[in-house]
Order: sequence, then structure tokens, then C-alpha cells
Amino acid sequence: MIRTIMQRGLPLLGLVLLAGLIVFQLWFETKGREMFFSEQVVMLTGEAARGDQISDGDWYYAKVPKDTVIDTVITDPSLIVGKVAKQYIPFKAQLSPTFFEDAELVTTSDQFMMKIPNEWVYALPNTLRARDKIVLKEIPRSVLEREKQADAAANDPSVVPSPSPEPAEGDASELPETYDPKAAGAVAGKAGEIVLKATVAYVKDSSNREVQSISSMDRKDGTSVIRDIEVVVSVDDVNKLEQYIEAGSKFLIMYQEGE
Repeated sequence: MIRTIMQRGLPLLGLVLLAGLIVFQLWFETKGREMFFSEQVVMLTGEAARGDQISDGDWYYAKVPKDTVIDTVITDPSLIVGKVAKQYIPFKAQLSPTFFEDAELVTTSDQFMMKIPNEWVYALPNTLRARDKIVLKEIPRSVLEREKQADAAANDPSVVPSPSPEPAEGDASELPETYDPKAAGAVAGKAGEIVLKATVAYVKDSSNREVQSISSMDRKDGTSVIRDIEVVVSVDDVNKLEQYIEAGSKFLIMYQEGE
């Protein structure tokens, strides 16, 4: 009798196991594969241009293969909502905290917004934009005087300019990779030490309008020509800059893209 029950039950057990295997395979293909081999990350619903602010409706959850997830990928949307893009972000790109910054420049109790007087500036890139991290590098008085002599000699052959010293070794390597000598109007060997590092608050034209990039992909073309820049500084920073100006120096302003 037991043998008869087993003989009748085995086909039924086989059918149950087969049905269970089919259900498991369907579940694995629809949900299980994502659960075991994918990770949920935050992505933007469209591309973002530099300066675009992220709102609640600008993100969604997406599943990506675990072996393609970047180290600093964002999985919590609260880390980006309310912030602005520091760079162009393509659609469906994995997001990192380094792509974003606070919507407003936050200054500490000892920091202020300061417009750099135009007469302090030796040269600056036309591609400079708000929020860029810049360095102010000294152009010593001796260099400025030699340039005046050279200009005078060009206009009057009877004027003999003073000989220029050899450029200090390593000057060229100190310039940022994105520095454009033609645009900034200086060559390696002219600049002295880095006097200050600062964040640009505003870049404005002659009509006091902020200069922005026309394209979201790059900053080659701006809405107008830069006339004034405002930076975040402390009182100590201002005093330091004034010391160099009183010594007859000017400042070469540079930035490195992505900083």
C-alpha cells in the first residue's frame, strides 16, 4: 500500500517541483536578477547644465549593474535636491557629490564679498565664471617696468630696454593646465608667487550683468565681456593683497577647470 502511494505521489511531487522551478525562474528573470546583480542609484530626469538647481522632480531611481557603479555614486536624493550642478551632467549619468555645490555661496563670519579693482588685475581668462576657484599670482613691479620699457622702445627706437633676467626654473609648470597664455596675456616666467586662492562670487560686464556661458557644454562663448569680478575674501586676505599693490605689483588671475 505504501509503495502504491509513493508511486502515485512521485509524479505529483515532480509536477510541484517543476512548477516551483518555473515560478522561481520567472521571478529571477523579472526581479531576482536586479536584486542580486544591480544597485539602486539616483539619476537625473534629463541633462543638467552648469548652474542648474536640482528640485524634487528632477531625479528618479534607476537600477545599474553592480560592476559598473562608481565609488562615490549617490543613492540618497536628499544629497542633491536644492543644490546646483558644478558642471554639465548628461542624462542617465551616475551622480557623484563632486558634481554639485550649494545653491548660494556661504560665507563665514570673517568672510566678505569683494570686487577686485580693475587696476589690480594684470590679466584674467575670458572664460572665467562665477563659482570658479581661482588663484591670484603676482606680476612683480620689475616685470611691469620692463614691459613699459619694451613698449616705449617699440614706439621710440632710441629707447633701449633693460635686459630681462632668465625665467625662474619651474615657472611654466606652475601654470594650470587650462591656462591660456594668449587669452590671459602673460607668458611663463613673468609671474611670481601665488598670493591668494579664492572663490569667484560674481563675474559681471560693463552693465553690471552676470557673464554666463552661452552653451551648457562648454564655456568658450560668454553672454558678454568680463569687466568686474567679485570674490570671497577675509580681512587678512585684503590686507595681503594691498601689500602687494603698494609694492607696485599686479595680479594674474587663473583658474583650473573642474576645480
